[in-house]
Amino acid sequence: MKKRMFVWLALLLAAMMMVMPLSGCSKDGGKTTEETEEEEATRRTRRSRESREETESETETETETETETETETETETESETEPETEKPTRPAADEVTIEAVYKMVRMEGEENNATEEQVKQIEAAGMAVYVAFYSNRTFRFDLAGNVLEGTWDGTHLTLDGQKIPYEQKGDELIITEPGDVIYMIRSTPEEIKSISGEDIPVPGASQGEQPGSSAAPVSGDAAVLVDNEEITVTLNGYDTTGIWGFEGKVTAVNHGSKPLRVSFSEGTVNGWQTELYGTFDVPAGQTVDDGFAIDMDELKECGITSVDELVVYLRVYDTDSYDTLEEKFLTLYPTGAAAGSVTVPERRTGSAEQVIVENDDITFIILEGEVDDFWGTVYNLYLENNTDSLLMYTMDDVTVNGQACDPYWACTVMPHTRAYSRIYYDDDDLAEVGVEKLEDITSIGFTLRVYDDINWDQPDLLNDVFTYQP
Repeated sequence: MKKRMFVWLALLLAAMMMVMPLSGCSKDGGKTTEETEEEEATRRTRRSRESREETESETETETETETETETETETETESETEPETEKPTRPAADEVTIEAVYKMVRMEGEENNATEEQVKQIEAAGMAVYVAFYSNRTFRFDLAGNVLEGTWDGTHLTLDGQKIPYEQKGDELIITEPGDVIYMIRSTPEEIKSISGEDIPVPGASQGEQPGSSAAPVSGDAAVLVDNEEITVTLNGYDTTGIWGFEGKVTAVNHGSKPLRVSFSEGTVNGWQTELYGTFDVPAGQTVDDGFAIDMDELKECGITSVDELVVYLRVYDTDSYDTLEEKFLTLYPTGAAAGSVTVPERRTGSAEQVIVENDDITFIILEGEVDDFWGTVYNLYLENNTDSLLMYTMDDVTVNGQACDPYWACTVMPHTRAYSRIYYDDDDLAEVGVEKLEDITSIGFTLRVYDDINWDQPDLLNDVFTYQP
């Protein structure tokens, strides 16, 4: 549920790194050249076997084909004079269909790039990077197995309220992100399957069995997170030896006849907000072993090295209707710490901070502006949510030096949680209003809105105009 747009880009880069060892080893445990060559040999063997099977099948049917030649010749003659057109089947009013599919061709960025050749290497390894647009105005962005889902409107992809602009030019789709542009080209479900070996899922369609991840050594006590007539979700323990630094191992059992999805999409560690990576499907009547992960490197800025208190936002919903079956916050103590005994690390002091809002419910502080080597012009924020609700922070009607110039930013903050966040400005947008360097920015005006991100009928906690003067 976190509204940071760069998460999906980070997943894309991670997907690319899995095949980058073709020209060098990855520190993230990517495959070596030898492993890739072995996989290619395996694929060649599989294709050879499939070819032999097709040949045998053709031999078995050859006799039947010969006996039907005369009839087919007559049919072809009739078809030449009067072509027969098959009428397309009209989908039911509530049936979801795939309207368009685009696959990645290349990515151009300030520091991170993916050439067409590198993308071909990704595909040669059996991984597809594509976006599928559905008729119900939802989309699926599959980043070589890492899936993000949201809605589309013809100009923007929306991920949990955060809008990502895109543009269609003929058969080309261009998705923009601060400092990066992804170029995609129109494809087909059949082509995607030929790359990945898997069908593109369609909301509401019956999916085949999806194997879960293999079990790893775990520590900690098991806990039942959800247990009802539809599904049982059990936390088996924790693994701190993987590349993420912290993983929760989960088993989900679907007792019903509908496909369900389990999502761990938001979390806090020792009172500070962090990203949880963990969304997986549980087909009807099946058991799936999967889980969630936390990147411990992201918590270093917060002064956290151990996950003593973990609060997660867990949602289970029907993948056909998107109806929520279970939605809750869970508090876990992986190291056995007692409730209330965990000390929340203090925030850092900004080099040029200004307090915009600070009251009993919320805090919004701009710590400082800086030029990031990758993202360009950014402003670092400190946020607090001292309420019992999940809150959304947004900035609207933003001006820079009195001229309209919208940044990329919105953020949800968990209840009773502290968070760092960053406002991203596109350097081209800043140039249009006469800003060439950070020091050129003398004022930023904006409407800061803070509201309950679950109960939208509740009044805003804040909706007011502010001016920041560096």
